[in-house]
Amino acid sequence: MSTQRSTVSARKPLSENDPSRTSTTPTGAPQSWMELHEPRVLFILTCVAMVVSFIGCAEVKIWFMEAAPVLVAIPFLLLRYRKFRLTPLLYRLMFLHSLILLGGAHYTYAKVPIGFWFQRMFNLKRNHYDRLGHFAQGFVPAILAREVLIRKEAVRKGAWLNGIVICICAACSAYYEIVEWWTAASGADDSGDFMGSQGDIYDAQWDMFLCVVGACCSLVFLSEKHDEQLAKIKRNEKF
Repeated sequence: MSTQRSTVSARKPLSENDPSRTSTTPTGAPQSWMELHEPRVLFILTCVAMVVSFIGCAEVKIWFMEAAPVLVAIPFLLLRYRKFRLTPLLYRLMFLHSLILLGGAHYTYAKVPIGFWFQRMFNLKRNHYDRLGHFAQGFVPAILAREVLIRKEAVRKGAWLNGIVICICAACSAYYEIVEWWTAASGADDSGDFMGSQGDIYDAQWDMFLCVVGACCSLVFLSEKHDEQLAKIKRNEKF
């Protein structure tokens, strides 16, 4: 009898308030609290960062031009959240990238304080914060492009996938340089803060080169972790 009672007790369901209880995806697969709520937390933090970045920004017009990728991405991600939820790695990377973009939007890239700090420390000729921004322009979108291509089964994993991802990042960077040139040529960037070349005649080439370097580094160092999270998403979809 005691054995039967212990067995029944062991089978007692978890209470609704038990912290160890997990939620489920729409497909029924179990999800931890972090997996379920982390994207929402990052969304709230990004919105807070946008507000802080906008308050007291150097120039409102430049802020909107520099923060445009964040302003466009957030509504799109919200609309696709339930139908095409991304990996936690990608959400975290996009959050960090948004902070870099919003920092540049607040001060303008040529005047970000941490860039001046590095300039003094290493005796550099210019503020290199924009170089960080363009490295991230390849580092983060590489994982985004990789995830979409893999999950939509557009390209198989391997050399072709990596090559196409790098080409996508390079194309996006080149397009961004064309936008900068167009704003300068049209007079929309009369202060030169959006282009932010700081007198470097090879600024556009450096920007595109660093974007490609960022994409390559992302593929080398994050592909394995990314594959693990993609496999988990695939299991959840089949649950």
